[in-house]
Amino acid sequence: MRRLYNLLLPFFILSCGSNSLLKRVSKVLTDEDKCKVVSYYPIINLKHNSISIHELNQTLENINDMSRYVGNCSKYFPDEFANKEKEIIGDYDVLYSSDSLLNIEFFIKSEGFSKVEYRNVFVDLKTDQLLEASRAIPNIERGKLYPYVKKFSDSTGIDINLKAYESNSNYAIMFGKTKEDLVLYLGKEGEFGGYYKILIPLKEITK
Repeated sequence: MRRLYNLLLPFFILSCGSNSLLKRVSKVLTDEDKCKVVSYYPIINLKHNSISIHELNQTLENINDMSRYVGNCSKYFPDEFANKEKEIIGDYDVLYSSDSLLNIEFFIKSEGFSKVEYRNVFVDLKTDQLLEASRAIPNIERGKLYPYVKKFSDSTGIDINLKAYESNSNYAIMFGKTKEDLVLYLGKEGEFGGYYKILIPLKEITK
């Protein structure tokens, strides 16, 4: 029998500048027989709470799209997990925060999955809106990314769409940032996500 319920647990509060708080929350989406789906996500609390912040928090809650696993999460596992306890977790890390900008890395993981699935978003804390990555980190020279991606592909044997990192490429790519590095997500070029990530010094790849 499948049980559906929500469990909201505040784990910690992270200061994200002088006027905002980020609260970590968890939700159990489903607890089926031997298969559990859990989602962790942030809630942003600002002094000027508004409809836009409410909408932003709803978006952040759903970035990992964990609802896709509800109903029959066992089907996402290989046959050898048929009689084992299974769990799919959606989680996140804060890569960068300031008074005006927040960068959050979302990911989905499980012992039964061969790869971690990453997604990354920037939040403009002045407008309470998601911010396009190209505006958060402008003037990235695509061609300067190419040697780092080529080195990763050659050293791991993982097939990456290198055309996405050539100069003047129009492929959609995903990236985030820490204080000093670009976090580049590889493996789903042209889509909203990635399966691998590499760090590249920001000072080496911006114009």
